[in-house]
Amino acid sequence: MGRRKADRPTGKFKLRTDQTKCECTDKKKCKCKFTLYLEYTLNRKFAKTTTEYKFASTEWDGKNQKVKGTVANYNRINAQLAKLKNGIDKDIIDYLDNTRGNTKRRLTIDILRAIVQRKPLSTLGKIENDEFFAMAKQLQETNYSQNKIGISKYENNLCQINMFQRFVKQETKEDIIKCNEIDIDLINGFIKWKQEKGNKPVTINKALFPIKETLELASIKGLASAEMVYLISKSYLPEENDSVDKEDDDVKYLTEEQLQILLEIYPTLNNERTREILDMFLFSVHTGLRISDIVTLKWSQIDFETRDIKNKIIIKGRKSLSIPLTSPSLKILEKWKITYNHNVYVFGLLPDNFDLNNDKLLKDTIGGKNRTILQSLKVVGKKMDLPFTLTMHKGRHTYAVLAINRDVSLHKLSLLLGHGSIMVTEKVYAEFLPTTIKEEVETKLDFNFLPDGY
Repeated sequence: MGRRKADRPTGKFKLRTDQTKCECTDKKKCKCKFTLYLEYTLNRKFAKTTTEYKFASTEWDGKNQKVKGTVANYNRINAQLAKLKNGIDKDIIDYLDNTRGNTKRRLTIDILRAIVQRKPLSTLGKIENDEFFAMAKQLQETNYSQNKIGISKYENNLCQINMFQRFVKQETKEDIIKCNEIDIDLINGFIKWKQEKGNKPVTINKALFPIKETLELASIKGLASAEMVYLISKSYLPEENDSVDKEDDDVKYLTEEQLQILLEIYPTLNNERTREILDMFLFSVHTGLRISDIVTLKWSQIDFETRDIKNKIIIKGRKSLSIPLTSPSLKILEKWKITYNHNVYVFGLLPDNFDLNNDKLLKDTIGGKNRTILQSLKVVGKKMDLPFTLTMHKGRHTYAVLAINRDVSLHKLSLLLGHGSIMVTEKVYAEFLPTTIKEEVETKLDFNFLPDGY
């Protein structure tokens, strides 16, 4: 479930046939000379450098990346080309292997182009003026190269910046703008533009983030006002309905028969990560924990001797929760402890130094993890032929419904689920209560204290 990593790029020599006019009809006899250049590819973007050589198509062996023996001094030329490529490859490897503390560097297209074109890396990251889009894109390059964001976040932020640039060009007829020229009217127009395209609040807020982040940097440099940063933060749209922990209006859960089918499918799954995700789902089935609390569960909160989760601060509501652990939930933890006991977080979904007090980062991170988990659960749900999409929250609902059907009191269930009050529990699971209450009346309250004759 980790981030997609960019491959270490390798270079390839090519003849630049697109820049030399050639009217030869027989390409095999063509004597036109083309410049030889070296090209590297990173995330579908190119870094190129030219060589001093020009060859005809018949003189270059593209498959073996060598000049053919028909060319004068071909051995010397091939040695020089190999030296050029090997030198660039070595610089790329040195850059990637060079660490800052315990953090490895990441390669961006700007850094790769600088290496390939033999430019000093010290010139990168310097913004020569207050042009917003240059600063915004450079900031993302810097954040990615310093391992502050992953490849997906990096590409998504660049995509949002490019969309904002298209909007600005549409509004101003210019594709550049100074940092201090961005005002709240422009931002509000951008929000409306995104809404008209059908974007959800969560998507619009993601588009606003790199804009705000860039203006924060600009304000530090004295190129924009801190007030503008504040106004953008106030422009974020509410996302309450997008919460991964939102209680469903229509409760879907797994029956005991469906759970048995799930257990039969489990050992047949070839993907180890899918089985790990099912471990988390089954942990929710046996504890009732939300996805946010499974992601943030720490080993320090597990007491194997007393068989409890102790003092877990639940993410929704930020209150302390302590719940007993059943034998199945303990077996899951014991399995994971063998491999992951050196981690801070039980299921290894967060880095050990993750700041749980950063609400925005936590929400974004949990949302990302949930989307990844959902993809695997959807596949499993289809294998089970479920009439609904299998999600982590279905595990919590399954726990609650099974508890109700096993005569657990609503008051105790509310405490186990970490609900703010028993009224929340009653509202969410109301449809499952009448049958249970009727059974309670028929089996336990069917006493008869009436006089004869009734």
